Amino acid sequence: MVGAVYDRPYTVRGVTYYRLKSVNSFNQSGIASWYGKEEHGKLTASGERYNMYAMTAAHKQLPLGSKVLVRCLETGKDIIVTVNDRGPHVKGRIIDLSFTGAVKLGIVNKGLTHVTLELLNGATAEPQDGHFSVQLASFSQRKYASELARKLDKSKIVMAYVSGKPYYRVKVTGFSSRQDAERYKGRMKGKYPGALVVTED
Repeated sequence: MVGAVYDRPYTVRGVTYYRLKSVNSFNQSGIASWYGKEEHGKLTASGERYNMYAMTAAHKQLPLGSKVLVRCLETGKDIIVTVNDRGPHVKGRIIDLSFTGAVKLGIVNKGLTHVTLELLNGATAEPQDGHFSVQLASFSQRKYASELARKLDKSKIVMAYVSGKPYYRVKVTGFSSRQDAERYKGRMKGKYPGALVVTED
């Protein structure tokens, strides 16, 4: 872990956890679990309602809004999730995945699995209001990102490295609140199922 700045701690069932306000680099390995129907629709720590079909996760420390690469050591599959909740508050577990995240990792029937976590591009605790964008898609080749960006208003291409490989992310910018960005994402979800809301610096 590099560049860690801690936020106020919180306590669950007598155990105190230290949230990160910001961090530049974060890697972790341990046990992942997942949660589904019993929590679907309930409020998360971010204020959003838990959607078992979204690519989200709960983590005890990482700033809300963090993008995390989760790699399953047993299936060899990996996914990218957004941290929008706190947990799992169970000893030995490091991340709680959404139902869809578990499906994509191939661990639904197993329940628990060994994973590694890699924080993508650093993270800072996300404000509820500010400057937001919607990432519609990510491509391994810039030409495909450029083709999509040309079709969209207020779009930009951001290059990011994932496990040493460059990816070109197409974002639509200019949303002054998370609510506006979420509404736009909802309208585009049918065409871009992997769309997600991100905070702009």
